[in-house]
Amino acid sequence: MKFIGIIFIGFIGGVCLMTGCNSVPPGTPPKGDIVSQEDMKNTYSSAAAVNYLITSLSTFAVKNIPKDSTVVQKFTAPDKSLNLYPDKVFKSAAAIARFTSVPAGRVGNYRLTSNIKGSEILVWDMALIRVQDNVAVWSETIRIDQGKLE
Repeated sequence: MKFIGIIFIGFIGGVCLMTGCNSVPPGTPPKGDIVSQEDMKNTYSSAAAVNYLITSLSTFAVKNIPKDSTVVQKFTAPDKSLNLYPDKVFKSAAAIARFTSVPAGRVGNYRLTSNIKGSEILVWDMALIRVQDNVAVWSETIRIDQGKLE
């Protein structure tokens, strides 16, 4: 039985060695980029964008925002249904970092702003601003490719 196993492993190894060099065409490689690379850094699907911002805001808030702080939400988007994204981020981060929402007419300790603009590729700016001195203590800018699947 060991002999058959050794022969089988030898056969597979030989096949791999013989075919490995045949997968690259002969000649010199072309100069420059073979495929143009678009800068897709910070471009996410809508679900991945929400998850990324939940993680980023929660991580920051747990370390830097006192528990039971109050946050006023100020979300703007050309299509009001897009405000569902920052609302998900706020609710998840608030549950993790233990801060609460206050109505827009009142003043909180912080203001969470969200601005989504664009059409096919959305640019999403989100910032947490300390109301006391109007300083952005956390911010992220990402892009959402609405055609991108998870």
